[in-house]
Amino acid sequence: MYDADTRRDSCALLAVERDPGSYRGFWTYDPERVDEIVLALRGAVERAEQ
Repeated sequence: MYDADTRRDSCALLAVERDPGSYRGFWTYDPERVDEIVLALRGAVERAEQ
């Protein structure tokens, strides 16, 4: 994820490792989708810390 100075310039790479060294995913430059990814990751970290 790139946290830009402006929301419009933010982007994120969401990927999963399918096999060792082999990834499948996508880049997004859609500000709403980047926000959703950030919220999901923050929620996952908060649950992991409990």
